[in-house]
Amino acid sequence: MYYRNVIVHYGGYAANEMLKNIPGAFLVGRDGRDKLIRNRLQAYDLTNKALREWWIDAAEQVCSDPAIDGIFVDGVVKILEPTFLKDVIGEEKKAGMLAGYVTMMEDLRKRLGPHKLIVGNILRARLPDSGLSYIKALDGSYIEGFEGAVGMSKKDYVAKGIRDFQRAARQGLIIAYTCNLGANQQDADEAPRSPAGSDNAIGDLARQNRDAKSRFTYQLAIFLVCAEKYSYFYLNDGYDAKTSKMWMTRPAEYDRPLGPPKGPAVRNGYTYTREFEYASVFLDIEKEEATITWKAPLQPSEVEAGIVK
Repeated sequence: MYYRNVIVHYGGYAANEMLKNIPGAFLVGRDGRDKLIRNRLQAYDLTNKALREWWIDAAEQVCSDPAIDGIFVDGVVKILEPTFLKDVIGEEKKAGMLAGYVTMMEDLRKRLGPHKLIVGNILRARLPDSGLSYIKALDGSYIEGFEGAVGMSKKDYVAKGIRDFQRAARQGLIIAYTCNLGANQQDADEAPRSPAGSDNAIGDLARQNRDAKSRFTYQLAIFLVCAEKYSYFYLNDGYDAKTSKMWMTRPAEYDRPLGPPKGPAVRNGYTYTREFEYASVFLDIEKEEATITWKAPLQPSEVEAGIVK
């Protein structure tokens, strides 16, 4: 997949050379500043048609290579989040950015055609409908920050995320659920963190004190109560191979026979259950606990292969 951010300007792309020929390619704040992302990076002005055409041209050129299956579109939540940069660029420009993004994705789909994938970083419970109304032009969504509650308690935030993960997956969309053994929070510049002392902060501390096995089971259970045919699970403990305990390891559960689900998950308050041919899943998002009962025993070799013995 070809990685491109829809708003954050990163260096290193050959296509960037053409930006100097596009007047007004970058957003400028009402105070004249143009380093609007984390106070150090420029942001694309999606109200600029020439900028949008440049972005799509680069995507089309790279994706024309048969070795490239499509494009991963990042930064979408920054566009959809109503408050992000609104005070800096003004309400009218913020609305124009959203309209420009919608047009750019529609045009991108037309240019790439039906045989190239477009997967966005879009599903997030913080959005009114978790972004489902904007996923129609895409083939699916990457999910991160699943527990980084904004505007509600963490248990309600996770419940909403599960609901809309399920809705998207049942439509046949690709859903790539990415989570962490530690904190599973939002990108820091998308919205303020929960205040100290909130139930979210308490939950984060409690989660960090739990052992890796419990955390792994909890995240896998969230995935399993949502997963459909084109759903994918990836858990990590960071992106530095020098410090990761999971790098180049394979959890034994990945090799367990799961079998097809016997139906959708059943919700009862903040608990969920789901039955598969070879596994029973119980999830409690209020207590942040889960059990997965496998109906076929692990072989000794599989135990040794797990990340947690």
